[in-house]
Amino acid sequence: MSRTPLCLSSLRMESQDFAPFTIAGIISLLFPVLTALSVSLLLGATFVTSGASGVVAAFSLRYAWGFWPVFLSGLAAAVLGLLVLFDPLSGFVALTALIGAGLLLNGVFEISLELRLHPPTSPSWW
Repeated sequence: MSRTPLCLSSLRMESQDFAPFTIAGIISLLFPVLTALSVSLLLGATFVTSGASGVVAAFSLRYAWGFWPVFLSGLAAAVLGLLVLFDPLSGFVALTALIGAGLLLNGVFEISLELRLHPPTSPSWW
């Protein structure tokens, strides 16, 4: 079995390959509200698609144990996606709040883990 060696020059991207991304980045910096609405609508469409496929997948588990969890999860995702599609600005605000809450919880859990691994009485704590 012969293997073709990896040629790093074939992985190099040309400067014109970055042009669309650069233009999109500049546009998103110039129009942040439009960018937020676009991301929110894309996220809503993703949730609707994911939820619909979850509901369809649940019916393949009709006689199995996992029908209800998969069905309800898909239904919740589809409803959430529709809510975001009908009101994208509040969906973006809610998404921002959820990301902030997740980061806050992550910080609390990391601090609690650090206190658990290195109690304050340990000389290496501080």
